[in-house]
Amino acid sequence: MQLFEVLENVLIAISRYFLIIAGTLSFIGAVIFLIYNLVLISDKPNYSNEDIPKSTFSDFRYQLFPQKLGQQPSQQDSSAINKELTEKEQLTPVNPKFKEFKEYISYNFNDSQEMIDQFASNITARSLEDYISNNYLTEIPFTYHDDFLNNLLSLFDSMKNRVEIKRIGKFEGRMDVVSNLIDLFYDDFVRKIDESVTKNQQAEFESSANNIKGFANMQYVLYGLAIYAIVVLYLMIFKVEIDLRRIPKAINNDKE
Repeated sequence: MQLFEVLENVLIAISRYFLIIAGTLSFIGAVIFLIYNLVLISDKPNYSNEDIPKSTFSDFRYQLFPQKLGQQPSQQDSSAINKELTEKEQLTPVNPKFKEFKEYISYNFNDSQEMIDQFASNITARSLEDYISNNYLTEIPFTYHDDFLNNLLSLFDSMKNRVEIKRIGKFEGRMDVVSNLIDLFYDDFVRKIDESVTKNQQAEFESSANNIKGFANMQYVLYGLAIYAIVVLYLMIFKVEIDLRRIPKAINNDKE
């Protein structure tokens, strides 16, 4: 009988240690998992606020001058650029950026007095502003207008005094290159906007997925806490059982 009680006490002691370890692990795991899920739930989209990457003349050179590839350069109607010269001039002031834009373009028409005169008589900052505003800015979200103009200025700053353009003998031919370059830049800029929007949409999707995952995983936190509560309950039962076993021994010791 005593052997049986010894074995029973040993098993109870082992069970207590096992429950203590299990309860501790379940509680720690539940707390860690709770913190992890709260991080997921509070996750916000990491929107990209980077500026649209700038372009240079070299990015479009082979599209403007593809003769080496056996192709013919496309011809655009550049007359729209100076169309506003024949219309009533608007009273609103010209955006200073278009004055700068005109200056950058003029570098490609400064190799002869004839080119300088033709450029001065056909191209104004006003006509450039009307051309860009009516044909390009209306197709781009307003928040990107400054980026578009700044990048356009940077592009034409990179193409000042290009030999490829000055080899073209006619004024109209050089204006075709300018018009084609603006078209290429516009298409490239819109593509970069789409990439930025797609990147932000992906960030928003990932954030939403993390939020949903965090809420869904909360059930496992509850499971961990439930296991911890059950362990505590069993430990209390074991504690009562051990105390009850000690009572007869204490009474016998008192009688003795």
